[in-house]
Order: sequence, then C-alpha cells, then structure tokens
Amino acid sequence: AYNDYALETVFDGDPTITDPTKTFDIVFVASGFTVPEFDNFRDFSYQQSNFLVGFDSLPGKEPFPSYKKIIKIRRLVSSSIFHIPGVWGQKLDINVITATLVTLGIPYDQIVGVINSFGGRSYSYNGSYYMTLFYPNRQLIFAHELGHSFAALLDEYIETRGSESGDFDNIGRNCKTDPSELWVDNQLGKAYLGCNYLENLYRSEYNSLMTSFYKGDENPDYNGPSRYILQKLLSSFTVNKALFYATPNVFNTTNN
Repeated sequence: AYNDYALETVFDGDPTITDPTKTFDIVFVASGFTVPEFDNFRDFSYQQSNFLVGFDSLPGKEPFPSYKKIIKIRRLVSSSIFHIPGVWGQKLDINVITATLVTLGIPYDQIVGVINSFGGRSYSYNGSYYMTLFYPNRQLIFAHELGHSFAALLDEYIETRGSESGDFDNIGRNCKTDPSELWVDNQLGKAYLGCNYLENLYRSEYNSLMTSFYKGDENPDYNGPSRYILQKLLSSFTVNKALFYATPNVFNTTNN
C-alpha cells in the first residue's frame, strides 16, 4: 500500500545520533505533485532547509546552525493528495499525514506539508507541530512558519484581516507592550511600533524573519528575542525531549 512513497534524507546533522528521542526531526511531505514534478519538491525542500540550517554554502539562521548535530530533515516524496479545501483555499489533511508517517515509522517533531498549488497563502498554528506551505514560494517561508509552529513566535507587522485581532495569550514572546523589555543579546535594543498585527505593540528590530513579508528583505534573521526563545526550545531537546512535549500546548492562533 505504501509503494508510492519514497523517504529521502535532506540533512542528517550527526549520523551517529540515531535515537529519535534525542533529535529534532522535520519531515517535508509532498501533496499534489506528479512524478515529473517530484524534482520541484526535492529542490524546494532542499533550498528551504539550507536557508534555515546552513549546510551548503549558506550560513543558516541562528540558532539553528548551532544545533545542527541534533537536526534531521527528511522528505516524503509521493504523488498522493494530502490536502483538502480550507481557510485560504486549501489545507493539509493532517490526520491522514500523521497516520501515514506513523504507519511508515517516520519520526517527526515538525511536519512541513508542501501543496503544489501556486498562489496559496502559507500558514501555521502557534505552538503546533505542522505547517502548510505552497509551492512555489520564497526561500524564507519555511523559516518564518517554523517560528510560528515550533516557537509560537508572533508576526511582527500590522495587518487588518476583517475581525481578526492579535494573539493576546502569547504577547510577551517577541512582541511587547513595554519597549524597555526588548532586550537583544543582553543589550537594550531599539523599539519599532507594529507587532502581532497591532499598532501599539513593539518589536525589537525594523526587519526580521517574522517581519520580512512586509519589509521586502529576502535574507533576514530572527531578531534577538526570537533567537533567545528558539535557543531555549532547542536546548530542551538536547536535554529531555519528552519533557518538552509534556508541557501543555496552549497556543492555537493561526499565523502566516
């Protein structure tokens, strides 16, 4: 039943670490790609991973390059359809994907569903374990959405979308009501108005990976508060991955 699937390695940080309880496992899953289009999916997953981790001529985006040893990135190449109608046109059928990965024995901490459909709006859920990306897309889209899904980072820009408001349950991560709380690398940084879609919240840098969609920068970094949060999470994986997952998941806001 699973002859249609091919599991390939994109990046294997330290091949000697084979225990999935000690690694950060990311799986790219193709949805809607035909056999002649498989190389498009392969190139996309490779470029997005390289932009984040930095394993082939690129520096990567800290703190992920500092944790290369525990990072393993795989891709599930398939002509299957894993998406259904959703909020922004299409969304992943995450239940089918997780069941497939479990059946195939593929470990995952983050699922990156890639839908072969030009023009869709990629999105994820704060503090979740999966994201929906659309092919083709910008080279920073995976790193941006990973900030949401893995670290529950907020968007650092202003936007009005009907009745949607900011995620007030999560303010205090990379968006602050008090600019004096914006510390960057142990130094008080500058403060810029506009964060979490709201005009009265502050972000620490004019542009970053969580802002870049509206600032036009194709090669931004995570800002100081975001790097600090990501580093704390990745450090917990090196100590006790089970403890990380024992923490209740209280984030449920859609971000893109």
